[in-house]
Amino acid sequence: MDAEHRSPAAGEIGLSLGARLKGLLSCVRCHYDLRGLSVRGVCPECGTPIRATLLAVVDPHAQELRPLYRPRLTSAGIVLWAVGALIAVGVIWWVRTVMLLAGNARAPDPAWIQHTGLIALGGMVLSGLGAAALVRPHDRVPARWQWAALLGVFLYIPLIAVHWHLLVHLDSRIPSPYPPGRIGSLLLERTLARLLASALLAAIIVLLRPTARMLAARSLVMRLGRADRQTMFALVSTIGLWSLGDLLILLAQFRPGSAESVLLTFGMMFIAAGSVLFTLGLVWLLVDVVRLCPILIEPAPAVSDVMEFDDGEGSA
Repeated sequence: MDAEHRSPAAGEIGLSLGARLKGLLSCVRCHYDLRGLSVRGVCPECGTPIRATLLAVVDPHAQELRPLYRPRLTSAGIVLWAVGALIAVGVIWWVRTVMLLAGNARAPDPAWIQHTGLIALGGMVLSGLGAAALVRPHDRVPARWQWAALLGVFLYIPLIAVHWHLLVHLDSRIPSPYPPGRIGSLLLERTLARLLASALLAAIIVLLRPTARMLAARSLVMRLGRADRQTMFALVSTIGLWSLGDLLILLAQFRPGSAESVLLTFGMMFIAAGSVLFTLGLVWLLVDVVRLCPILIEPAPAVSDVMEFDDGEGSA
C-alpha cells in the first residue's frame, strides 16, 4: 500500500492533536455517540477515555484486508459447514446410543438404522457444500491454500461414500458395534472402514484450516491473541484418539485370552473419549463461526472511517 494512502497507525492516534471523530462510533462502555469529539477527550456520559473505545473497536489493519466477494454467502457457507457436520455427528450419536441401549438381544430395526444413516449422510453433504465457501473467499488467496481447500472439499465425496458403507450397509447388518468379546468379520470390516473415514476426516480438516484461519484472522480479537486459534487442530487430535481405540480393537484380534478383553475395553474407552471431545470441538467451532459472521458481513472500521484530521494532519 502506498504511503499517501496509508491511514495513521493506532499508535499515532494519540499524537494527532487535531484529530476528531467522524461517522458513527459508540462508546465501548455506554454506547454514547462520540461523533465530533476529540480523540483526547472522554465520553460525556460515562467518562471512558475515547482512545479506549478506539483501541477496542477500530481495526488499524482493516484497509489491508481484502474485501470478500460475497460476504453474506461466505458467512452462510461457513455456518452450513459447521452445522452440517454437527447434524451428522448428532444423528450418529443418536443411532449409537440406541444400539448401545438395545445390546445384542434387541437389535434396532435395520430399516430405521438405514434411514437415520441417510440423515447423517445428508448432514455431511451440507457440510461439504458449505466448505466450498472456504476455497476462494476473496482475491489474492495463496494458490496453495486454494488447492488445499479444493482438495478438502473433494475429499467429502469418499468420506460420504465410506460413511454410507458404515452407517447404511454395515450397521444395519450388525446387532451391536460394541463387541463384548472377539469381533467377527463384519465388525473387523467396520473397524477398518472407520480408520479410513478417520483419515479422510482428518485430511479434510487440515486442508481447510489455512483458509478458515484466514477468515478468522479478520477478527481483531483473534489477531490480538484473545481468541483460541487451535480449534481445528484440536479436532484432529480427537480423531487420533478414537483412531487409537480402533487400532487397539484390531490388535485384540491377535491377542486371544485376557489381553484381548483388556485391549477391547481400552479401545472402546478411547473411541468414546475421542467421540465426546470431537463433538464438543464441533460445538465450539460452530460458536466461533457464528461469532465471526457479523465481522465478515460488516468488518470493524478502519482508522480513516472514524477519524478526521484538522490542519492537514493524516492522509488526504
